Amino acid sequence: MSISFLIIAAGTPIAAAHDVRIDHHAGATQVSYSAQAEVKTRTIGSSSPTKTDTQRCRWLADVVIERTPQNMPHLTRVVSRDQRLSGSLPGACAGKGKAIDREVAAKESQVRSHLLAVAEKDSKLLMAEINAAGQLASN
Repeated sequence: MSISFLIIAAGTPIAAAHDVRIDHHAGATQVSYSAQAEVKTRTIGSSSPTKTDTQRCRWLADVVIERTPQNMPHLTRVVSRDQRLSGSLPGACAGKGKAIDREVAAKESQVRSHLLAVAEKDSKLLMAEINAAGQLASN
């Protein structure tokens, strides 16, 4: 018999954040980029009182990167969801939240590298959005 279920955890914080300063026509703006993991788990295998337990907890974490420009809340948004982390632990997923959080945290260097690349790529798009907002405000 195979038992499986899915848990979607609230965002698991990752200690990856990056602040930059964007200079534009109206001055300068501090922009914060932060990463959060949306974790999904699934127990695979079987558990029976008369047989060896073959259950494993498989987890997937989609890394969500959000941009937050200071004093421009209308430009706050998710700028990336394209990084996925994964792993597995022995046993059922119930009660494994902290262990999964530790495994996600152990991949922080990967997340940080991705966060920096996303922030670099997003800077041109953000500048265009700031300029467009400035043009709308002046009309």
